[in-house]
Parts: sequence; C-alpha cells; structure tokens
Amino acid sequence: MKKKLFFSGLIALLISFNISAQAFSEDFENGVPGNMTTEQLANPSTPVNWAGCSGFSSENCSINGNRSAEFLAINTDEAQNAVIKTPVLDLSGGTEYELNFYYSLLTLYNQQGDSFNTNLYIEISLDNGTTWDEIESYTSDPDITGNNYASLQLSSFELTNQTQIRFRAQTPNFGYASLDDITVTESYEDDASLRSISNEVFVTSNDNIDISGQLRNDGTNELNSVELNWQIDENTTYTEEISGLNVAPQESYSFTHPDQWTPVAGQHNLKVWISKVNGSTNFDNSNTELTKDIQAATQATTRLPLLERFTSATCTPCADFNANAFNSFHQQRSDDYVYL
Repeated sequence: MKKKLFFSGLIALLISFNISAQAFSEDFENGVPGNMTTEQLANPSTPVNWAGCSGFSSENCSINGNRSAEFLAINTDEAQNAVIKTPVLDLSGGTEYELNFYYSLLTLYNQQGDSFNTNLYIEISLDNGTTWDEIESYTSDPDITGNNYASLQLSSFELTNQTQIRFRAQTPNFGYASLDDITVTESYEDDASLRSISNEVFVTSNDNIDISGQLRNDGTNELNSVELNWQIDENTTYTEEISGLNVAPQESYSFTHPDQWTPVAGQHNLKVWISKVNGSTNFDNSNTELTKDIQAATQATTRLPLLERFTSATCTPCADFNANAFNSFHQQRSDDYVYL
C-alpha cells in the first residue's frame, strides 16, 4: 500500500511539474481556432476572421506541421480588426512566464498598385478580458515575406488567475497574417532549445561527418556554454561541452560537435540533444532533442544534366543566337552537362 501511495504521489508531482512548465499550447493541427476563440472587433459588413489555411500563401501557412491559423482580407473595402485569443489562464503564484509563437505578415496590393500593411498586436488581459494592455506589435514589411519566431517575457505584468492573451490582426483594407505553435511556458534564467540538425540526409560511408545544427538561447541569461550530445542508432553517446559562447537571449547559434561520425553503409537514425545549459540541468527540456534519418551510401557520383536543343530553318534569329550567345556558353561549360 505504501508503494502504491508513493507511486501515485510521484505521478501527481510529475503532472504538477508539466502544468507549471507549460500553461498553454496550441499548434492548430486539429483545426482553427482549436482551444482558442475568435472575434471580429471592427464589425464590418463583410467580416474577415482567423481561420484555417486558405491556400493563398503556402510559404506562410502552414508555418510548422500541416496547419496554422490564418487571417486573410482580400476583395474588401472595409477595415478589419480580427482577434484570436486564449482561454482564461491561471498564471498566478509568482512564477515567471513567457509567450512563444511563430507568425508571418504580408503587405498586399490592390489592382491599382496601392499597398496595405498588416498590423499584428499581441495583448494581455489580467481581468478576464475586461481591459487589455499591449505586449508587443508588428507591422508587415514589403521586403520581408518569410516566417518569424517571437518569444515575449511576461514578467513586467502582475499575472493573475484571470489572464488572457490575444493576437489582433488589423488592416485598413487588404491584409494577411498567420500564427502557429503558440505556447505560454515557464520562463527560465538558463534555457536553450534545439532548432535544427543541419546534416544531409544522404552521406557517403567511411567519410568523416561533422554533426552540426542550430540552437537558440531561450533563457533570460546570456548563453555561455551548452552540453551537447549525439548518438547513432542507440549506440555510443558522444557528449561534449561547447563553451566560450556569448549568445544573447532569443539569439541563435550554429554549432558543430567536436566529435565526428564515420558511417557504415545503410540506414541510420541520428539523435542530437542538449543536457546542460550554462552548467545547469534546470531548464525546459521539451524542445531540446531532435532526430534525423540518414542514408549512408557505399559511394557517390556527380550527376550531369541533359540539355536537348533543336531549331528550325525557319527560325531567322536562331543563327545569330548560336553565334553570339550559345556557342560561347557551350565552350565554357561543355563539361558541366550532356548536350544533344
């Protein structure tokens, strides 16, 4: 009986730890709005709200996985002000939290060439949605069309058990925004996440392969050292401390592990993970491990592209093109492709 009580107590402790580490999460893989709610504040005659991916921009929706939340206003002459917000969260108790999410914003144009920026406001309510304060805001830039990552500290707010967070997309006419992987997690002084493994999926056996990738400083302190591990097919674990770093909070670092891998031919699984941050094991370990399947071939060869070219006696400009352009091009690059 004592053993059962101890085991139950351990389960409760682990559940309590997970809840405190992550207070909210939504990746929209089960649809939009998921466990959030949407609202249109501008009250236009043709309201536009947050919804699933429309196919308008495959680059920006979905951002991660198969689905994201998307705000898309086109063919409208009215201002739009659409909200997607979390349920009420209990963030009381003195624990510091941070808000993490991916987003994209696009500047759209009408047929006359007029540009319309999209604004995204991140706001917080401490009284169950009665009043709202701005945490951060972003405006679309015509020169930036990719996806972005944001991590916002909530320590400047006196968080309560009636906390809500909302994302408000606003545009005077046309506009585009998308959101993905929204989390509210416990904030750590020393924290890091593994963002990617850079190794190619095809390598040659018996080569000396660097294990490389990218990590990010998710803590509030500067990242000075990280203990990094890699393993192939559940075999030997290679562990090294990479020190002498000066990575500011929310900045990324491209790493190369000091130990190389010499693969044998076949299919392999590479696992990379972080075990210490600034010498500490007290950090959010939910995003510190990645795996990648890699195929090691016995040998490699370079493929040459095949260029097929034809013309006609009725093509008057072709002779000039051959003499002035193609012939010199072919002479300089004839070893780079097969020519018919």
